[in-house]
Order: sequence, then C-alpha cells, then structure tokens
Amino acid sequence: MSSVKIIHVIPYIGSEYGGPPYVAKSLNDLFNEKGFKSIILTVGEEYKKAEIVSFKLSSKTFWFSFNFMLRSNRYIKNCDIVFVHGLYSFVSLWSSLIAFIFGKKIFLLPHGMLDKHSINSSNFIKNMERKIFLYSFGYFQAKISKRIIFNSKKEQTNSTFNKNSIVIPNGVDLGAIERVKCDEELFNNDKVKLFYLGRINPIKGVELIIDAIDNLEDDIRNKIELVIAGSGRGEYVRYIQNKSEKSIVRFVGHIDEHKKYCYLRQCDIYLQPSFTEGLSISMLEALACRVNMITTNRVGLYEELIYNDAAEVINYDKNELKTAIEKLIIRKINHSSNGYKIIRDKYNWDIIFQEYKQII
Repeated sequence: MSSVKIIHVIPYIGSEYGGPPYVAKSLNDLFNEKGFKSIILTVGEEYKKAEIVSFKLSSKTFWFSFNFMLRSNRYIKNCDIVFVHGLYSFVSLWSSLIAFIFGKKIFLLPHGMLDKHSINSSNFIKNMERKIFLYSFGYFQAKISKRIIFNSKKEQTNSTFNKNSIVIPNGVDLGAIERVKCDEELFNNDKVKLFYLGRINPIKGVELIIDAIDNLEDDIRNKIELVIAGSGRGEYVRYIQNKSEKSIVRFVGHIDEHKKYCYLRQCDIYLQPSFTEGLSISMLEALACRVNMITTNRVGLYEELIYNDAAEVINYDKNELKTAIEKLIIRKINHSSNGYKIIRDKYNWDIIFQEYKQII
C-alpha cells in the first residue's frame, strides 16, 4: 500500500470550522499510519507539518486562491486518489476538475452540504445561491466522483445527488481522548452542569436550548449552569448572548483540542438539539467521554442512540427539550455507558479504516 499516494483537499483546517477539518486531518494521519502516502492541500494559514501543504488565500469569498490554482496541479498529477472535502469552494471545485483531467480516482465527502435541510437553512437569497451552485458545479463534482461518501444513512437519504454513494461513518481517536489529563475545574461544582459544543448557528439548536431553559421551573433553573462553547457569525452570537440569562449561561468561545474533552468529561448533561446534522464529531466525542446526552431525531446517529438506550432523543421542540432536561436531573437517568460502547465498538478510526481500505 505504500506506493498509493493520497491527497485530501479542504479549504480550511482550523478546528474552529468544526467537523470537516477534523475528519480530513484524522483520515490523513490514519492513512499515513497504515502505510499510505497522504497529504492535505489547503489554503490560508501555513502549517509546519510536512503532510499539510498550504497555499496563499486570495479571498475568503468562495475560498479563492490564485496560488492554489497555479501550484496545486502538480500535487494532484502525482497522486493516485483525491478526497475532496466539502463543496461551495474554489479549492474543492478546482481540485475536482484537475483530478478529472488527470484521470485520478475522486471521492467526494460533502460533510452535510448536500443535505436538503442544510441547503435550505438560510435566507431565500443564500438558499438560491446554494441551489444554483449545486445544480451546476456541484452536479459536475458529483458526476465525476467515483463515490460520494456520506457519514450516515440519514445524510445519504436526505441528500441531493445520492446515487453512486456509500455510507462510511466519521470516527474519533478513542485512545487519544482517554489519554487527556484534566487538572482544571471548568464548571461550578455546586450546579448541575449543562454543556453545548459546536458552531453557534441556527441549525444547531442553540436558541432552542435557551428557550427550553427559560421555560424551566425556578427550582430547576436555580440548580443549573449552562456553558456554551463555540463560535459563529458575530451578529447571531450577539443575539444568542442577549437572549440568554446571564446568571445561568456562560459563553467561553472557541475551545481547542484537549480542553473540549475536559469540558465533556466534567459536564452532567451534553446538549445537541440540532435542526439537522449528519454524524456530528462533537456528538461522537461526547459519547467517547461518557456523557449523558440529549439530542434530536434529526441527527445521523439517532436510531442507534434509541436502540442502544444511549441518549435522550427528542423531536426538535423546545418543550420536549425542557422535559428531557428535567427528566435527567430529577430522575438521574444515566445513558453514558451505553453511549461509550457505541464508540468503542463501531465509531473509532481503527475500525472505520477498514471501510476506507476496501474502496481504495
């Protein structure tokens, strides 16, 4: 396998961009560990790692890079397989085109960007822009790909252009998570500790959390602390902050690497009431940290969570979220061990690698 050369293409790899960079970096590391030759092509910030090649960014609009257009071709020409992560960027579109011209094997990982709920999650103009792109350039990228790789059956079923596709789930490095040491107390230990981790975006259900907490009875509200970790568009973040009860809700911004695992380990209840979600990395990390979780039946893992009694799964509804919070606090139900078993047995990278090995 050492002769097989692999490229992962993604416009950004900073952890503030959520799941796609995590998946690209994890797969890149995994392929290298297993004897392949794998690198990442990206734009923007420079990285010291030899396996990450970064090109100068010309504009964040469409993630355009003149430098990438001129210099990335030789990397693609000399590889065997190109994994294209995401859509709606010059980087992914140009890489697909050049890989097609050179006759390379292309795999497209949309990371939820083909999901119909995601396509229609913004205002009318933004939604139309997405649709115009998808039914022109996006269709071309889907058509020339050997496979479209969805991260869950839910994402595959609910996505545009789901023919010629397969499902390979995302995973986590369970060993690395368990080796993290946590010396700092991150919550008020006199409170029931609630935690949200992810983008502060309307489709993530953050506003639903705030509304549910506002509706709790005072005796429950006075017992809880909610920490919200993540970043988002300034205007929307300010709206959520202004809507939140300052004595209950604390915003800590973007947190990186080890610290997020410490928050997850120390919280009593992890909240992920998404309006739409594929196989969320934050959710997998939470389960790996043995959390008690509340999520919705709009996430990619919800059927397994119900079947294994691994979380409270609700409709996307603030009253149901309120009831689930009360249930976990008052009745002290614990799903954490069952959630951990799901990760151990199915959603860690060593197991998932076998599925990637089969397709390449």
